[in-house]
Amino acid sequence: MFTIDFSKYFYYNCINNNIKEEDIMADMGTKEAAELWGVKQRKVQDWCRKSNDPRITQDKPRSPWHIPKDYPNPFK
Repeated sequence: MFTIDFSKYFYYNCINNNIKEEDIMADMGTKEAAELWGVKQRKVQDWCRKSNDPRITQDKPRSPWHIPKDYPNPFK
C-alpha cells in the first residue's frame, strides 16, 4: 500500500494558477468580520458566543471563531 502527499501538488497548483490562500479559505475570523460589517471586534465576538447558527464554529473553547465569508451582516 502506498500514500500520496497531496499537499505538494496542491501548493504547486496554487502557485502556477495564481490562486491566493484567502480565495481558498471559506471562512473569516472576528477581526475580518468586524472590518467588513463596520462594527467593533468585541461586538462580533459577543454575537458569536450568543449565536445558535451551526455555521458559526469554534474548534475548542477560547479558540478563534470561524464565520463563513458569505455570511450576511447580522448588525443591519
